[in-house]
Amino acid sequence: MLLYYLKLFLLTFLVSFLLTPLIRNFFRRIKLMDHPHQRKIHDHAVVTMGGIAILTALVLGVLVGFLMESNLWSNYSHQILGLLIGGILIVIMGILDDLIDLHFSWKIGVQILVAFILVLFGYRIDLLTNPFGNPIQLGIFAVPSTILWLIFMFNIINIIDGLDGLAAGTCVIAALTLAVAGIYKNMDIGPMIFICTAGACAGFLRYNYHPASIFMGNVGAYFVGFIFAAVPLIQSFKGTTAVVLLLPIIALGVPIMETVITIFRRSTRKRQIFKADTGHIHHILKKAGIPENVIVWMFYTFSLILGTMAIGFATGDRKLMLLFAFVILVAFSFLLHLIIRMVSKGKKNNG
Repeated sequence: MLLYYLKLFLLTFLVSFLLTPLIRNFFRRIKLMDHPHQRKIHDHAVVTMGGIAILTALVLGVLVGFLMESNLWSNYSHQILGLLIGGILIVIMGILDDLIDLHFSWKIGVQILVAFILVLFGYRIDLLTNPFGNPIQLGIFAVPSTILWLIFMFNIINIIDGLDGLAAGTCVIAALTLAVAGIYKNMDIGPMIFICTAGACAGFLRYNYHPASIFMGNVGAYFVGFIFAAVPLIQSFKGTTAVVLLLPIIALGVPIMETVITIFRRSTRKRQIFKADTGHIHHILKKAGIPENVIVWMFYTFSLILGTMAIGFATGDRKLMLLFAFVILVAFSFLLHLIIRMVSKGKKNNG
């Protein structure tokens, strides 16, 4: 079975690796570029919509995965149909957002629609993991909780896609984490899709790492966020929701934390939640003079630590691993708080 996953990873990696420069050169010729402005931190025009390479490689890998393990399609055909419909809508929204900068009301409207479609196809959060006791039954709150989860997760990759290689590298780590944890838990379709996600993002990362020659764009960020949001819920059909729901929360702890902070910051300042700005943690760190690659590897490191905790949660003492994950996130938040305070004091002194 490990050879099966290795083949899928290599396939998606190679497709993404070979397709990304072709897409980059095509969009460069038609001058579809992401130009610098006050809400962007790059200082020159860069090709966007590179996420098309990621989604193409991922979809191809999943199709090959179904051909190699035909029972997966027979077991999950209904759920995959819902995933396909929702994915198409998310991709269309992402492309339009890259082309014409959609108003936030359109984006949230599409995301709500996609969430409802997934719910209609059986995607539900019926149980919440309780590491200290029995799982919590959500009952009548299952559907609204599922919709809120999906909409929140749709946006987490887009929130951190602000430095070269940050989002793509984080996705590779998180997807591999969820694949390994899923394999250990004897899951089937989840690990297959996440292995394909990891390979597709890894192939793209070669061109997206600093200095990036192409960005994944909103189409890539929303599509990968969609995968992280929906795929863990497929396993709920096997009665494992209580386990799998916490795994992406831990594995994606850094982007989730950034998303929560961003929502809180924009809400308290009465700004549109979906309107991009340069107030993210990684932006602040860069303004402080920390090299971009250092910031990116700092995020990678914490993602790797949390990924290890997620695997430990799936394979060992959940209470201990959950405590470790919490401590790491608190330490990460405290470190960032100190850095931001130092930056603020430096600006005051210079002023």
